[in-house]
Amino acid sequence: MLCGVTETLGNDLGVLELQQAQGIFYFRKSTPPQALPADGGQHDKYDQWLDTPRAQPAVIPATESADITTNSEATSFDDALHAAHQLLNQNAFSEAETLLNSLLAHQPWSVDALLLAGLVARWQRKFEEAYDCFKRAIYVAPECWPAHFFQAEIFRLGELTDNPTQQQRGYAAVIRLLDASQQANGGLRVISSPIAPGDAYFLATRYRNTQPVTQGVG
Repeated sequence: MLCGVTETLGNDLGVLELQQAQGIFYFRKSTPPQALPADGGQHDKYDQWLDTPRAQPAVIPATESADITTNSEATSFDDALHAAHQLLNQNAFSEAETLLNSLLAHQPWSVDALLLAGLVARWQRKFEEAYDCFKRAIYVAPECWPAHFFQAEIFRLGELTDNPTQQQRGYAAVIRLLDASQQANGGLRVISSPIAPGDAYFLATRYRNTQPVTQGVG
């Protein structure tokens, strides 16, 4: 199913699955989600990064098992997102990348995972990959001001060539979204924004009309 450039069905209908190829977004018949790694695999690894151990599952009636399984998977995914965020803050980029790749294989359109993956790729100087992650996050959640901000930073710092309006559009989106609500979470469901709203607003206002500078990571 093909849509116009301003049309989207979201990604939570359960019938069609959002895809991207060569900068084009489209929908196709949904496929069952991949399972998170079983215990003894990635779970054991990211358990060590969490401040508290995961709670042991309680014995539940068989009639409730399906709902509890779904909740457990969601909790594990959220725990892993926090772990990836912590790894990013510790500059453990390779480990964060490995974990985020696993999470995005399970939920390719998680705004939280896409934002973190973009930041990790940027620090690894994979600027095209970082841009793609931010672009996907914005497509799913146009209100994701952190993705708008970091995408604009890529152009301001010359990490990718500006066209030259993308930088201004990105910062303008940050200002517009935060003008509407200084407490906006940017569409993030689990993690908090890596940059505070007030800082993003101040920098977006300052840099909105500047020209790109020498390539580097800011």
